[in-house]
Amino acid sequence: MALTPRSVFRYHEVDGVPSSGEHKPKKAEIIQLLDQIQGSSSAPAIVRQTRTELNAVTPASETYGGLVLNDPNPANNGYYSRSGGSWVFGRGFPDTFARVALSGSGSALTGEVNPGVNPSSVEMFYGFVQTDNTGPLSLSIGGEPARAVVNLAGNPLSAGEWTKTVVFTINEDSQYQLIIDAGAAAAAAQSATDAHLDADRSEAAADQAEAWAALAYPAGVTPEKRFAGDGVEQTFTLDVEPISAAHVFVAIEGVLQSPDAYTISGADLIFVEAPPGDGVAENISARVVAIADGTEVPPDGSVTTAKLANGAATFAKIQDIATAMLIGRLAAGSGDPEEVPISALMEYGSNANGHWLRFPLMGVQIVWGNGPTAVISGTSGGIFQLDGPSFDWPQPFSVPPHGFANMGAGSRWADLQNVTALSASIRMMSAVSSATALTPKFFAIGLYTPGS
Repeated sequence: MALTPRSVFRYHEVDGVPSSGEHKPKKAEIIQLLDQIQGSSSAPAIVRQTRTELNAVTPASETYGGLVLNDPNPANNGYYSRSGGSWVFGRGFPDTFARVALSGSGSALTGEVNPGVNPSSVEMFYGFVQTDNTGPLSLSIGGEPARAVVNLAGNPLSAGEWTKTVVFTINEDSQYQLIIDAGAAAAAAQSATDAHLDADRSEAAADQAEAWAALAYPAGVTPEKRFAGDGVEQTFTLDVEPISAAHVFVAIEGVLQSPDAYTISGADLIFVEAPPGDGVAENISARVVAIADGTEVPPDGSVTTAKLANGAATFAKIQDIATAMLIGRLAAGSGDPEEVPISALMEYGSNANGHWLRFPLMGVQIVWGNGPTAVISGTSGGIFQLDGPSFDWPQPFSVPPHGFANMGAGSRWADLQNVTALSASIRMMSAVSSATALTPKFFAIGLYTPGS
């Protein structure tokens, strides 16, 4: 029968019966009780706030474990075991998800996490980019040696892949690796768009040169009108009414004339001095580039991006765009711009099980929320532990995701168990006992089937 302090040090021979006489503790029972407390078959834990305080403790047995909860150096917080008469660090308390405040240039960044967070123990980082990368990138967090940053495929970053909001982890090669290459997709799309625009510009320039060489003006405007000068006649009638003399190109014997050499009145071209000639040979040519109704008539394909004023190509000039729409193309290749709903690129939602953020083009889904509330009542060695009930993800995955859980306190921690595409459970652990019901938090990322 297991002894208790109350049974060994009870006030009366029969506990609670004063008439049974005063009880005197027996030495054998005291020794047996102390053996139970020391735990000859299980390993209790020594819990201290700092590593210095833990190192000052010599336990009764080398089977004891140790916990450091709040050392000034976050790298010292974690689990310890005994070896050779000393405390040996085992592992830290993992910070599941940590925000990084980023600063620096487009090729080398530094980052800071919240006080008490050990960057080496963080499972997942996120941050808001202030400066997009210009190429390969390195990052140092919390004063640690700088690590290379790679994309989802494990390759050095191309310009623009580190942009907007980034989510990354430490991979097996001790590099910071992006888990969503949204920047890479945007950079690739922009590169394809730029290449397409360059091709369009080249084609437009070639068409313009050809159009000017062949005088291929739009239908309805006389591309060239020829006259025969005779040294007397000053007025010649065009087929259309130009806006002004500056909108008519006039050449005599192939020599381009200044607009000061003639005026326009309606459709009449009037020279200040009569052009020379024999009255037979058509030595005068006139080409109209803008007619009197104000319509500009440049050659087909001749208006380039450089000819447009900044802010001239407004949404109203392109087309009416519905709310929550972007202009672009979901399908690869050339073609006309389309209205693309934001939901085709990113979808957020929530329900009683938590929140989700989906990226349909990549088939990637992120979920987060609160797990089932419970009291950590069981024990495992010197640690209090509870395997919580199963819960459903806010949205199903197509395969079991990768995820984490935490309790939001340094002396309590958690991890995910029994992870499937539809559900998981949370194991909650604590260095101290508490009758208060606690609510763990979870985060998971993985693949899903778009449209499900």
